Amino acid sequence: MCRIGLLVFRHVKRSVLAFPVALVLAVAGCSTSSDDSAASAQSASVVTSTTAEPTEVELKIGDTVLFGRDPVGSATLLSMEINPECEYSSYDPEGSDAKRGRTTHVALEFSIEASPDGNFINIPSLSISERDKDGYTANTLAHSDDTSYCLDFDERLSTVDAGEKVRGWVLLAAEEPEGEFVWNLQRDGKKVVIPFSTSNPNTATASPPSSVDLPAPRQVNYQELADKLTEIGDEPFPITAQEAEETAGMICGILELDPEQDGAVDRMIDEIVESEDVPREIAARMINLLVEYECPGVGA
Repeated sequence: MCRIGLLVFRHVKRSVLAFPVALVLAVAGCSTSSDDSAASAQSASVVTSTTAEPTEVELKIGDTVLFGRDPVGSATLLSMEINPECEYSSYDPEGSDAKRGRTTHVALEFSIEASPDGNFINIPSLSISERDKDGYTANTLAHSDDTSYCLDFDERLSTVDAGEKVRGWVLLAAEEPEGEFVWNLQRDGKKVVIPFSTSNPNTATASPPSSVDLPAPRQVNYQELADKLTEIGDEPFPITAQEAEETAGMICGILELDPEQDGAVDRMIDEIVESEDVPREIAARMINLLVEYECPGVGA
């Protein structure tokens, strides 16, 4: 059972903004439909998302990428270390990561610069997943459970406040000794790929940039979004700008934590159609509109 506390905007007739629980279930893997219903939904004609197919770029040492929707900030990969020494006496080589079958540690050193107009960055929640050499992506994030036993508190990245610039390490855990990490940047639909291999540690080090020119935050007209949602959904009462903003932000937050990413919007639409008996065309138009306004390029 999924216990998820969410804001429910209205208790009126069926409204696309009145079933945020269904949105969560669609992406979090807590579907309320049976296997037969899910198969039926998948076999139905699919309304595709309006977002662009993400492109993948290899992130090499010394490269800088922007991430986040506003964007949140920039990250420069400074160095990489495979299976670093975990010197704390409390470290158990057969502990948390090993018990989950994740036997390879990869330490990545980043220089992170947060946008002064954004929110704080929670590094452990970044959407980074392992993909093996056969192209299969893990369904959980790759952040190591052994971080506190392997990295000193002062050297690991945790949270970065708005306008702050920090340098530190992120420890990832992989099931295979060779593969790649895929980071969903949530900006323009792009992903970066970071290859790793125990036979090629790639421990070169780059100097962090003095500063990165971060673009200004996107300006979203939530009243315009609310008016369009009201019209599409034929709502009995006008949707407010605050309701539109909160719903769009919730959807984007869910999509950012979806380790699969590809097709996430369509899975959300399918679940809503199946569980809430909403016409597919209306569900697709409203969900795609929310994504287009708040998180373009996400969940394509």
